[in-house]
Amino acid sequence: MTKRIYIKTFGCQMNDYDSERMYRIMEREGWRRVPKADEADVIIINTCSVRDKAEHKAVSEVGAMKRVKRKNSKCITVLAGCVAQQHGEKLLKRAPNLDLVLGTHALSKLPELIQECLDGKRLAQTDWDYDHLFEGSGYPNVNPDGRLSWKGSLASGFISIVHGCDMRCSYCIVPTVRGREISRPMGDILSEARHLADSGIKEITLLGQIVNRYGRDLKLPSAFHELLVEVLKIKAIKKLSFASSHPNYITPDIIKLIGHEARLAAHVHLPVQSGSDRILKSMRRGYTIRKYIETVVRLREARPGLSISSDLIVGYPGESEEDFQGTCDLIKELEFDSLFAFKYSVRPGTPAQNMEETVSPEEKAARLKIIHEISAPIILRKNKALVGKTLEVIVHGFHERDGKYFGRSSCNRVVHFSADNMQIGDTVLAVIDTGLANSLLGSIVTT
Repeated sequence: MTKRIYIKTFGCQMNDYDSERMYRIMEREGWRRVPKADEADVIIINTCSVRDKAEHKAVSEVGAMKRVKRKNSKCITVLAGCVAQQHGEKLLKRAPNLDLVLGTHALSKLPELIQECLDGKRLAQTDWDYDHLFEGSGYPNVNPDGRLSWKGSLASGFISIVHGCDMRCSYCIVPTVRGREISRPMGDILSEARHLADSGIKEITLLGQIVNRYGRDLKLPSAFHELLVEVLKIKAIKKLSFASSHPNYITPDIIKLIGHEARLAAHVHLPVQSGSDRILKSMRRGYTIRKYIETVVRLREARPGLSISSDLIVGYPGESEEDFQGTCDLIKELEFDSLFAFKYSVRPGTPAQNMEETVSPEEKAARLKIIHEISAPIILRKNKALVGKTLEVIVHGFHERDGKYFGRSSCNRVVHFSADNMQIGDTVLAVIDTGLANSLLGSIVTT
């Protein structure tokens, strides 16, 4: 057979990293990635189950693969990731066209499992395997033309540093589908970071379910700060980011480093989830609104111009009008630079599953709309406040449609600009001409 593989990814940056990892593993076995499912001999749907909408969308994608199966009966279809771990063998019964269910701990076994499927078997592999958890994480492959075979921009890359989560927030399914918290050896992380830098990557994002808990399972509470310091010793890296953070583990050392190290991104993603102490306690988040606000204030004092993004859940069980108003007030007080808000959806196996839903679907939608109506003008105003300022931008790509290059600034804004003969990964200075709802327009002042 021709050994062509296609992966479609749903969900977070961790899933993006896992998809790239699967590509690397299979390419080392002679497989070649293709851009369309119709061209593939193996199709992998890498799934997310954080919210029910994402789960349903991913599962429906498996049904859509029937069309490919009709054209290529030997094509192997795989459902991977969190939904696979959550439902396991049941998915084989629900989807007769599915050949393999690949859990979150089984990625390193992908080649041998694909071979078993080619031999006619249908399999579900969802066993916990902590011993081989990071196998295949390694280095990104380099194509014959010297270009990194990385998803998205060749200017940036991800490195997974901690897998799973021990926090057990009441609404969150991550511990159920990703398992307990395991930190990757620091030496492996640094080796991958050096390889990325040597291959031309300019911007690295360190990833984890709670990235700043790195090392806690090893009884090394300062390990994340130490890791940041060590990665920043790689001078070819122009920008270092991390996601996602927990407010409780933004330590004074981390705040100090953000304030003093220009190559650390001027951006922190710090999920708050609710503006109500009562709801935060029910969510098992482990902090109060006052503590959260103090953390944001310290971060912004340490790094003027630092952008803060956050996550919010509306309609959590028991959320009253007063609780929701607290969330609205928090947005107005902290003026997040960007915000990701979602309607609560019950997740199986979580403590909140047994709580009575007190907010109707219609009220959830109405509250979500209010959140957007409050946050959108704030974000637009903050973007417009950057007009006239000069930002350093790493070039990520080129839009054929409008003939403009685009990149990201240190404060995580997307900047569009016109230029000649830019290379992916170039660092440019752009003076901001226009602030838009979700991006900026700028002009190059130097390269």
